Amino acid sequence: MRFISIEKLFPDLFKVIPGWIKGTYYCITGATGTGKSKFARYAFAEWTYKYCKENNIPFIVIYFALEESVDFFWSTIILGKLNERTGKNFTYYQYKGFHEGMEAEDYLEIDKFMPEIEDMKKYIKVYDDVSNPTGLLRTIEDELKPYGKLVKSEPIMDEQGNAIVHKTFVYDNPDFHAVVVADHLGLLSPEANKFALVNNLHLAISKWSEYVVKLVCKRYNCIVANVHQQEMAGENNDNFKLNRLEPSEAKLGDNKIIGRDYMVTFGLFNPAKYGLTRYFDYNIRDFGKHFRSLSLIKHRNGEPEVLKALWFEGIGNKFEELPNPDNKQEIEVFLKSKSIK
Repeated sequence: MRFISIEKLFPDLFKVIPGWIKGTYYCITGATGTGKSKFARYAFAEWTYKYCKENNIPFIVIYFALEESVDFFWSTIILGKLNERTGKNFTYYQYKGFHEGMEAEDYLEIDKFMPEIEDMKKYIKVYDDVSNPTGLLRTIEDELKPYGKLVKSEPIMDEQGNAIVHKTFVYDNPDFHAVVVADHLGLLSPEANKFALVNNLHLAISKWSEYVVKLVCKRYNCIVANVHQQEMAGENNDNFKLNRLEPSEAKLGDNKIIGRDYMVTFGLFNPAKYGLTRYFDYNIRDFGKHFRSLSLIKHRNGEPEVLKALWFEGIGNKFEELPNPDNKQEIEVFLKSKSIK
């Protein structure tokens, strides 16, 4: 079965989790400022585009940007690619001309790769004007209509004599991959739903997760990734004193119950946020603001609680696996490549 491999994206993590697999429900969680949205963009949107184009896999990414605008989404992609090509770091404000810093030559460099950005927009559909659960579902259904059709099963009679009919979306190309990202759940909107009470955030999150489990993953066989923030109370002094700082299922914000629905839960952690100078044998000072850890909090089909150290480049939405902490020489070479040492 074809899937979106992460072997070249995260080689060590690949040994535990092969990649993004159809019908799988993922969660990206962490405290504020850890880079959850950037990880979602990089790993589930940009990487999906890159891998599927290189491997001739038909695909679409449907990205619900609940926290940011479509313009900001694509601006960060553009600035990331500019960084890759030139090594220059610019902010959104500099790119838009609100702050000084970018020169004419920088915009000319952007012009060179804008055809690639325009091609990405054909495959990565970003929505910033849909935020209620049923709105998200209907948008997904509309986006997928050109790629297949709904097929009804033969009626099956239950014990009470009711005819049960199952619907399955059959893609014209069985290799087609649909990736859905909701970023982030704390900004879902309540809705007037004639079939259920969805009048607050907690219920909106529950309804969205119900749609994902029963329809988006099961009927449409999509890959779904939620950005699910940790509760703000998880960052209080008591947790600091008790050394309970890392993200966990118990600290999922706004609605913990849907943690049961996730098949794979990733936790991003920034030890520098809490003043930690050593973390899993890494000297955090060596990495400045760029150190993150990625833990596999939940893995329904495999091994959980795997932890991998990452280099985080905020401007470029980029994450790279770090060498193991006992390999000092490799770490020094890596840091020199980043102009840190």
